[in-house]
Amino acid sequence: MINIAICDDDYIFCSECEKMINDFAKKMSEKINIEIYYSTEKLWNDISRGDYFDLVFLDIEFNGSNGIELGIKIREELNDNNLFIVFVSGKTQYAMKLFAIRPLDFLIKPIDEKAFNKTFLTFLKLSEKNKHVFEFMHEYRRRRIDIGEIVYFSSSDKEITMYTKEGVIRFFSSLKKIEEQLNDYDFLRCHHSYLVNYHKVTSFYYDRLVMENGDIIPIAQSRRSEIRKKQLQIEMGDICGN
Repeated sequence: MINIAICDDDYIFCSECEKMINDFAKKMSEKINIEIYYSTEKLWNDISRGDYFDLVFLDIEFNGSNGIELGIKIREELNDNNLFIVFVSGKTQYAMKLFAIRPLDFLIKPIDEKAFNKTFLTFLKLSEKNKHVFEFMHEYRRRRIDIGEIVYFSSSDKEITMYTKEGVIRFFSSLKKIEEQLNDYDFLRCHHSYLVNYHKVTSFYYDRLVMENGDIIPIAQSRRSEIRKKQLQIEMGDICGN
């Protein structure tokens, strides 16, 4: 799922931009979610509280605010260099002021559809490098975390506890759903209540795993043979990859 924000106080432009995004995403068979913002303040509040977007179309001139200032805050205060920003404006004099923000592009209103499609295609190509993230809902908001930050998951009823390098995060889901979401990564379902990141295991034992944070995770008797098999597959894949 690609999460996109359009931030502009021009209602008509937002509607036109949304349509171009939907049309192009449909052609490319991409699943997208679009949020519309009519002020930089509202967008900043959501981003700074943890909402994330892969791509933002950001107008430069607002009544009482400035898109460039928001771009600087995203880069400097949040230290977020992964969010792709496309600035839009009816004027060209801003181009030189945007270098420090490292935008993906700068489009002039009214936006030419071919220019828009070229920019969106560039985004899709570049974003391939940033897809190694786990997405989840936390406190009614979409969140994401680099998969390499995850140590393991545990479940109790419908509540999931995600153990990361920085601490724990709890949210509602199921291990089965998470396991399917992380199917292309090296996660081991060693127990009905645990899903662990293979690369965060420091010691393998017949009946348990020791994680890099010191936690000991049991391996269910019914899964011991399967875990051993997957361990060997991953190790052989690492050796062949090198």
